[in-house]
Amino acid sequence: MQEKLDNAIADVSNDIPAYLTKDCGLFTGDSGAALFFAYQFQATNNQVYLDKCFEIIESSFDSVADKYHQGDFSLSNGASGFLWLLHHLIHLGLLTDDNGCSEQLDPHIRQSIDRDFGEKNYDLMYKMIGKGIYFLEKTPDEFSMQAISTIVDRLDSMKKEDPSGVYWDDTLGKNIHTLTEHVQSLGLAHGIPSIIVFLSKVNSRGIARTKTEALVSRAISWLLKRELVDADSCFSNMASTTKPSRLSWCYGDLGVAISLFHAAKTFGNDVWYNHALRIAIKTAHRDFDSAGLHLHNSGYFDPCFCHGSIGIAHMFKRFYEVTNREIFDERHKFWIEKTLDLKKYRMNGIGEYLRFSASKDSSDNFFLEKDNGLLNGTAGIGLGLLSAQVSKPLRWDKSFLTDIER
Repeated sequence: MQEKLDNAIADVSNDIPAYLTKDCGLFTGDSGAALFFAYQFQATNNQVYLDKCFEIIESSFDSVADKYHQGDFSLSNGASGFLWLLHHLIHLGLLTDDNGCSEQLDPHIRQSIDRDFGEKNYDLMYKMIGKGIYFLEKTPDEFSMQAISTIVDRLDSMKKEDPSGVYWDDTLGKNIHTLTEHVQSLGLAHGIPSIIVFLSKVNSRGIARTKTEALVSRAISWLLKRELVDADSCFSNMASTTKPSRLSWCYGDLGVAISLFHAAKTFGNDVWYNHALRIAIKTAHRDFDSAGLHLHNSGYFDPCFCHGSIGIAHMFKRFYEVTNREIFDERHKFWIEKTLDLKKYRMNGIGEYLRFSASKDSSDNFFLEKDNGLLNGTAGIGLGLLSAQVSKPLRWDKSFLTDIER
């Protein structure tokens, strides 16, 4: 498998530069490609890759200004994500400073948190929590600590309660699906597991420890009460349904297990660890046919991080690193092989990889399209393959919240 890995990573590296868009987005723009080249430099010590990383960053500054004028301060697409990248590279020792970007943008990001609160929207990718993840990535300063504390206070005031614990309504999901009733997401991308991870990370920083511990404890209590009985998955996508979830980063059991591993580590809670392990083991027993990946009539399936094979593979790698259970190493290798096997289709993609679009053709097949991004595209695939190539854990996935530790 090593030779196939090496060749696939080389193809990704060779193809990405031709598809840069000069959009600074972390999940959806060029910042994901910059992150890929930063870690490729770390893996190889080849200066060419670091130069590519810096070239991408330099070409993205105009886009940061555009995001500011558009009011997009999100982690996924906006200014917070670009700043997260810069400060992540500082932690890696690849940059010395952010060229004054945070000093200029932080006050505006802080104001946008208040707007998010007005909308009662905590979302990781687009709203309040994502901005908190950026502030957590910075070297601690008074402004960042206060911003993080504010987000905790806002989450505390937004919570709802029932006899089983506390929960938060998914405003984004309600708006996207034009629902009249409040909904609660159980996914890591938009749901309560992301709140559990964020609050656990905040607690680890020594911020609002009493409040964050109480919120995490009661949120986990509520979440575990949503577990399905005698179903293919432990949890559904939404609390309002009993439909089993697929294997993915964005929704489903993998993300719930990730959140419980985070909380168990932060608070030293063996009960939560055992729940995380139990849920993770159940996901490991699901085969390819029951995973729920998007399939094309050609046999090609979705390789992306968000809801495809590389995201599944990477999360199993994380489970193995935390538990040392062979079953997770086996499933990581299985899904990496699946991702590498897609090369046989010789798709006209980026590194021969394509994403599934949101629309379908007249035969009910998803359209396939090129995507350079971290979330749905080749940068995320490349980073997942890089993580499989090396023995030590790589922390590029911190913005996805999958960076669990033993």
